[in-house]
Amino acid sequence: MDCANSGMSTKQVYQFSVKDVKHNDTTLAKHANKVLLLVNVASKCGYTKQYAGLEAIYEELKSKGFEVIGFPCNQVLSVVCAYTP
Repeated sequence: MDCANSGMSTKQVYQFSVKDVKHNDTTLAKHANKVLLLVNVASKCGYTKQYAGLEAIYEELKSKGFEVIGFPCNQVLSVVCAYTP
């Protein structure tokens, strides 16, 4: 697909507006020129088993410009928190 002619946005990920941990508007510009792993996290319900693996990957690769950025999303809350294995 030719995104340039499709009417779709050609913004780089670093230009998108997001909320920081204090709920202030910001962009990902400070992470420019780094490899980013953007993760939908379900931390509000305590489903954080994936954090150990993400932290291990980050520790291994951070010296090469790798960063993990978590975005809380409560859409998972109704599904994940209802399921307790």
